[in-house]
Amino acid sequence: MKKTCLFLLSVLSLVLLLSATSSEIAEAASKITLRVNVQQVKEHQTAQAMMRIKKSVEETTKGGLVLDVHTDSVLGDYTVMFEEAMLGTVDMTLQSLPGQYDPRLEMTFIPYLFTNYDEAGKVFAPGSNTYKVYEKIVAGHGLKAMGIFGEGFVCVATTKEDKQYAETTSKKKLLLRVPAIETNRLIVASMNYPTVTINYSDLFSAMQTGVCDGWLGGTAENNYLNFRDIIKYFYTYNCLMENNVMLMNLKSWEKLPKDYQKILYDACIKEAVGSFKRSEEFDNKYIDLLEKAKVKVVRLTDKQLNDVAEHVRKNTWGVIEKQLGKEVMDAVRKDMKK
Repeated sequence: MKKTCLFLLSVLSLVLLLSATSSEIAEAASKITLRVNVQQVKEHQTAQAMMRIKKSVEETTKGGLVLDVHTDSVLGDYTVMFEEAMLGTVDMTLQSLPGQYDPRLEMTFIPYLFTNYDEAGKVFAPGSNTYKVYEKIVAGHGLKAMGIFGEGFVCVATTKEDKQYAETTSKKKLLLRVPAIETNRLIVASMNYPTVTINYSDLFSAMQTGVCDGWLGGTAENNYLNFRDIIKYFYTYNCLMENNVMLMNLKSWEKLPKDYQKILYDACIKEAVGSFKRSEEFDNKYIDLLEKAKVKVVRLTDKQLNDVAEHVRKNTWGVIEKQLGKEVMDAVRKDMKK
């Protein structure tokens, strides 16, 4: 009798174990995991937005859709990750757009698409003419557009004072470093500054030793965190909006159930739309910190900013149109008329 009872208990335990194992296998099989790259460090505002997206999606789907997020560019730099996203070896990527794959991808860095945060949010919002063309371009590379994330206005920081900063036609004396991006060089050249291209990693020492007198390419946050000990002036030119974009491999997108697609897309767009308000808050925060660090912040008036913007557009947009195409620039102009 005892042996019979032990045998029945063993059989029952085995049945329960198999049942539990089957349940775990079924649960694992129904779970979808997406591999996600984030260019920025985990403390950055855009990386934090990605973590909110992850939390929202996983909670709403009750763990059915999991985002395996890798920050700090640990999977590779933005040029590599763009290619990986096209291939589908990375499902999603939140990063800068590399122009070498398609010159039109530099459209998010056209100078003076806007001069304030409200305008930036409208021009980069889903449904705008600019966004529709951008969406079409990335789709041609096998990618789904999932929002443009503003990160703050790019301005000019210098080690010396520029008393001619608001004079659009005067030839400037300060030598400014620009990145190896043609649109950025065109901005500075049209503002009548002499330019030099220097690797970002060498920029601090270049300004420190007088190889250059300043640079275009950084937000208030970047300048405070990395250059506050060397720069003396910060000019709020608001040349363009630093931004990252969320992209998803189209095949990975199409494999998702429709309800998961909506949940994921809505979470991404919510954070993208909210990023422009956040970028304004971050800019104001770090401009205040720059002033506390004894950097003189020169705030251009609305008239000065508009005068510079019109001058730069007049002297660069024709050249940029040859690089990016008429379709891109026509879309931009339509949005600016609204």
